[in-house]
Amino acid sequence: MHLFLLSLGVILLGDATAVPKWGKDVYAVKERHTVPRGWTRVASAPDSHLIHLRIGLRPQNLDHLRQNAVKVSDPSHAHYGQYLSSAEIRNLVAPSKQSINLVQSWLLNHDIDTATSTSIGDWINVYLPVRKVETLLNTEYSMYAHDDGSVLIRTPE
Repeated sequence: MHLFLLSLGVILLGDATAVPKWGKDVYAVKERHTVPRGWTRVASAPDSHLIHLRIGLRPQNLDHLRQNAVKVSDPSHAHYGQYLSSAEIRNLVAPSKQSINLVQSWLLNHDIDTATSTSIGDWINVYLPVRKVETLLNTEYSMYAHDDGSVLIRTPE
C-alpha cells in the first residue's frame, strides 16, 4: 500500500497588510481536482499521517526582470551582454519581507513553529499532521484507492 505525501503549493495573494487576516482571502489553493476515473474515496486520512505543506510566496519585480532580459539580449542596447548573476536574480525576485512575515505570523497563529524556508524565502516548508493541515486550510483529506490496488492520501483542493 502506497501512501504518498501531498505537496500542496499555496500562493500568497496580494501585498501583506499591517493587520494579518487569517481567512481564505489571504491564500489561494494552487489546484482543485475531481476524483479521477478508477479512484474511489475509501476513508478519512489517518490522524497520524504527515503532510508536506509547501507554501510558495509570490516573487517581486518580475517586470523588471523581463525588462532586463530584453535589454541584455538586444545587440543595439547599451546593456547588451551584461547579464545578471544568479544571486542578483534571486535577490531581485525574492518575496517581500512583508509577505514572508505574514506567512510566518499565520503559521505561528496556528501554533506552527517548525516551518523552514529556502534561502531567499520563496518557499516555506512544514510537515504537519493531516488534521492540522485540514484546520489550517479548511479542507478534508481522504484515502483514495485505485482499481489497481494503490492507495493515496489526497484532498480535492
